[in-house]
Amino acid sequence: MGGNGPNNEGRVTTREFFNAQMETNTKIDALALTQSEERAAMEIRLLEKLDGVPLQIQTNKDEIEKIRKKSNYWNAGNTLGILIAGALSAIGINK
Repeated sequence: MGGNGPNNEGRVTTREFFNAQMETNTKIDALALTQSEERAAMEIRLLEKLDGVPLQIQTNKDEIEKIRKKSNYWNAGNTLGILIAGALSAIGINK
């Protein structure tokens, strides 16, 4: 790019500058297109993953409720056992 003769002294002509600018623009356009395609693909992947989230949340809520009920039954059973053991101890069966 640019001549080194006595008249140009390493200067770049307008045509050379324009051609270099056009080459740079072509590279930028290619990068922008690639980025746009990658973004679209990423959005599709995210939307596909998010489709199942509400169902998974509901499933988790149902499982938590089942575990909570089981826990309540165990708590009631343990309380009943402690009451029986306390009553038996109070009447002297545990001697």
